[in-house]
Amino acid sequence: MSRVDTLTKELEDAYDGEPWYGDSLRQTLDGIDESRLRERPRIGELLAHITAWIEITNRRLDGQIFEVSNDVNFPTAGVWAEELARLDTAHDALLTRVAKLSDGDLDRMMPGKPHSVEFGLRGVVQHCIYHQGQIALLRK
Repeated sequence: MSRVDTLTKELEDAYDGEPWYGDSLRQTLDGIDESRLRERPRIGELLAHITAWIEITNRRLDGQIFEVSNDVNFPTAGVWAEELARLDTAHDALLTRVAKLSDGDLDRMMPGKPHSVEFGLRGVVQHCIYHQGQIALLRK
């Protein structure tokens, strides 16, 4: 299995597959509705933040060089269904970009950053898992 294939599998498992540690991000988000968000608004904020970093990574993979402002890093959460759709769109776009990479591309530097593309993509996986854990605790 190539490094790109392995990374794609990690992204898919963390998002909506069967990761080794339990539920995927989408499994954790399933069953959360607008009424629950009124009790626990941080859940929506965390989802918007997770999505923002997938979108940031997509932009960087497209060659954009930019600084991440607080407004981009921590966007205001919108309507739950729209936030879920935004997450799905960003994740699908990330998988499309990763599928076009070669193993050699993973060693390139992420545009505007002092780390490799692979390091950045693995960071997306870790970031999603970290905040998924927070969401899981908040939804109790």
